[in-house]
Amino acid sequence: MNRWLTSTFLGGLAPVLLFAQTKLDAEIDSLRRAYILRYCDLAMEEMEHSGVPASIKLAQALLETRAGTSELAQSASNHFGLKCGKNWNGATYAKNDDEVDAKGRPVLSCFRKYPHVIASYADHSAFLLLPEKRDRYGFLFELDPLDYKSWAQGLQKAGYSPVSHYADRLIFYIEHHRLYEYDRQVREGRIAFRRTAVVNGARMVQARKGETLRSIAQLYQLAADSLVVFNDSLYALDTPLQVGDAVFVEPKGISLGAEVPVVHRATKDQTLRHIAQRYGVRLQTLQQYNACPPDAPLPANTLVNLKPPAKPGLVVKGLPVRRDSSPSSAPPSLVVEMLPAEPIATPIPAREALANLPAPTPPVTINMQTGEVETHHTVSPGDTLSSIARRYQTSVERLRQLNPGVSDTIRPGQTLRIR
Repeated sequence: MNRWLTSTFLGGLAPVLLFAQTKLDAEIDSLRRAYILRYCDLAMEEMEHSGVPASIKLAQALLETRAGTSELAQSASNHFGLKCGKNWNGATYAKNDDEVDAKGRPVLSCFRKYPHVIASYADHSAFLLLPEKRDRYGFLFELDPLDYKSWAQGLQKAGYSPVSHYADRLIFYIEHHRLYEYDRQVREGRIAFRRTAVVNGARMVQARKGETLRSIAQLYQLAADSLVVFNDSLYALDTPLQVGDAVFVEPKGISLGAEVPVVHRATKDQTLRHIAQRYGVRLQTLQQYNACPPDAPLPANTLVNLKPPAKPGLVVKGLPVRRDSSPSSAPPSLVVEMLPAEPIATPIPAREALANLPAPTPPVTINMQTGEVETHHTVSPGDTLSSIARRYQTSVERLRQLNPGVSDTIRPGQTLRIR
């Protein structure tokens, strides 16, 4: 009798357990899809720069972070499980990783900590391209970037993870979520535009389709409310942005530099708030110089003061005429141009790209205090720490060691020591 009751009870419970498992699987699948949509552009950009397939990068991140929900991802923006290593000079995060000491007691492992997810994605590429790891991972970059199966199996063979079925898990994610489509987009060419720029000394990003202030804040590990303030409340937190909308991720400047015109010639229906956004200056600054409401549409050709208006006084002979800007001739230093609306070129595999780079001829100096010979690089527009490291066949970590205090955001004209 008891056996019959037990069998009946378990038989009735099975559909409930199956339903609960199905619901859980659907929720996890939804988390993965949301993660992919959030970071697919970042993965494709890294594929263009480094040659690491976007499908592989996304699959690894999904697996390592449990679709962005892991402690390491949440607390350290580390999406690839990279440990500190002997050359890591950045921030760290201590976490148990199932390692034990000689007596079998759990010990904490040192993991890399990043300021935001973008840095984690870039460092993952740099890690695989480290010259000292060429014997371990170098063969991967000789594979076809569309051959995700060989890449997955190669990562397991190289010992990226101790999990015996690591390659199978990556391949499952790639095929289940069709991540290989992102590799094809990169290979066949995709419409792309410049993501970041520095306007009036403040870092700005251009919005992509489907982004909001909140999603951009999550990407850069910033408080969402801060972005509202940085952008003078031009955008609401959860309102979809237009493609190419300028979003400042740092406070805009209080004033404008000498190269900026004294006045701006408004286009029809332009507002003071929009003009402040275009020039990377705070709205309150323009309000001090102009007697008009911040959101009032301006008639075409209205002159808006970008700097303090001249005070009435004696006429000065030979005083230069005030410069203004017209819609067709904005100051070049302030224009953030979209890249041409055409597919970008197919990326060259990373190893080939390194081989074909012209030999750099950076300035060489002698440090008079230490007597060491130092080699320096002057940052050009578009340079990143990763691209500079690849150019000189070094690592991002080594650049950080040689340039204490250098941040992920480097600016044209900045000088970095590379040797």
